[in-house]
Amino acid sequence: MTVGKKLNSYEIFILTSEWRDQKGRNVILLFGLSNEIGPVEIIIDRIKTVFFVNRNVQLPDLNVQYERKEVQLKSFGGNDVDALYFFTNYDLKQTAELLHKNDITTYESDVDPVKRFLMERGINAQIRVTGEPIQKNRLTVFKNPKVEPCQSNPRFKVFSLDIETGSKPNQIYSIAVHLTTDTQELKKVFLVANQNKNLPEYVEISPSEANLIQSFVNWFKQVDPDIIIGWHIIGFDLMFLEAKANEHRPNFTLGRDDSAIVVRSRKAGSYFAYIPGRIVIDGPAALRNSFYSFEDFRL
Repeated sequence: MTVGKKLNSYEIFILTSEWRDQKGRNVILLFGLSNEIGPVEIIIDRIKTVFFVNRNVQLPDLNVQYERKEVQLKSFGGNDVDALYFFTNYDLKQTAELLHKNDITTYESDVDPVKRFLMERGINAQIRVTGEPIQKNRLTVFKNPKVEPCQSNPRFKVFSLDIETGSKPNQIYSIAVHLTTDTQELKKVFLVANQNKNLPEYVEISPSEANLIQSFVNWFKQVDPDIIIGWHIIGFDLMFLEAKANEHRPNFTLGRDDSAIVVRSRKAGSYFAYIPGRIVIDGPAALRNSFYSFEDFRL
């Protein structure tokens, strides 16, 4: 007699999400936090991407693999619609573009795959997963588990970051951090210097910028924060550290899956940072998004 594998259920707060087309399938990756098992990665690769067309539409020849199904849905105009399912989001986008060129209306072809997956299941930021957990370094991984909405109140580790730079171009002096958990507070300063005289025990000396950044990354992974906060942290601190890492070639992988951070500038002077499994909150941006207004956002 074969005994089935034991399935466990956990309540998880989703921190970050992403999707990618990989090996001919659309893959959804959710990174979150459980009070019971810590950092979690959820992998979903059995869901097809979808959009809708009017049922009376005759489709042109499509050079992608897809499936057309009748569904019990209507457009806002009251027309019956069919669903078109695809293995990858790339095929979905290519097909939608072709149909638009042929004056065929599509519905919901612009919906992000992650948002659709969560919305269709009534999930916001809190999710209960039931499946077989697999340990992968510091992460507990679930692949294609059963998911459903729940209420979760995680105990976050919040990591405040600030760097000090020199008068010379691209010179870094120190990295200061403050970590807050539900039970303790930690402070740490990484300093470029040659001597360690009369300094507090939380100050760690590094002989070079490359050593400074690598020491910071090693300690960062050890304390494993959930939320990273700071003032202009994306457009200045993280962008500066990323540039320094590229210059000196230390291992600057801050993602919970050991991936590199993504820091990009946007139009109108804003910035974006993505670190898998960790939320980044920039003080000025958070205040603006909450409708606070000041004459000057400089410290």
